[in-house]
Amino acid sequence: MSGQRKESIVIAVGDRQSEGYDEPALLRLVQLIDSSAPDARVFTRIGVVGYYLRSARAAAAVADIILRAESLRDSDETFATLGIGLAHGPLIADFDAHGRVAPVCIPLGEVSNRASGAVQGAQTYRDTLAELHDSQPI
Repeated sequence: MSGQRKESIVIAVGDRQSEGYDEPALLRLVQLIDSSAPDARVFTRIGVVGYYLRSARAAAAVADIILRAESLRDSDETFATLGIGLAHGPLIADFDAHGRVAPVCIPLGEVSNRASGAVQGAQTYRDTLAELHDSQPI
């Protein structure tokens, strides 16, 4: 299929100091995002970004990731500088015949940039999560 624009949720977790993580720490962040079955994800040494087509399941998965990321940050010194970025809105992606995000292309759009940038900015992800739960439809 060709590219389509769909409502999405993007969560980013990463190092607020931009120094990045060693391989074992980064693997833990990848596993954190992967455990929620994102529609797509990408990672660098600085952190991980998960992409979800907007749904009630995706909103619940993102809320769970936030709780687990906060717990990791509070309980493990390795993640003391862990930042969380969250955004929602339209993204453009390629989809397969079953409507799933095609693995050859990461979704693109300003929403992804906002989530990634928010990792190092003001930690307003809780406000964004509240917007997700208050807005219609999910």
